[in-house]
Amino acid sequence: MSAFTLLPTKYVIVRNAGFEPPVITIQHRGLTGWAIVCEDDGYVMNRDGEWEYEPQPSSRTAEFFLRARYATAEDALSSFEHFQGEQ
Repeated sequence: MSAFTLLPTKYVIVRNAGFEPPVITIQHRGLTGWAIVCEDDGYVMNRDGEWEYEPQPSSRTAEFFLRARYATAEDALSSFEHFQGEQ
């Protein structure tokens, strides 16, 4: 029995070089929750399904966290799937 526990912190949800953005992940961002991230440019998908620039940590506001963070990876995936269905 191991004294260590694995905690997944990043999931790849889209990988297709034929589409923009080609690689999208769901990443655990510590105490602020989970984010949907475009790996190419670092933009994050907010709760309105829009991609927005993710500021440096010291510049992130409470409003940003409310818009661009999710409580669980499953919440983030559900939001991503919802907005992909609208396209």
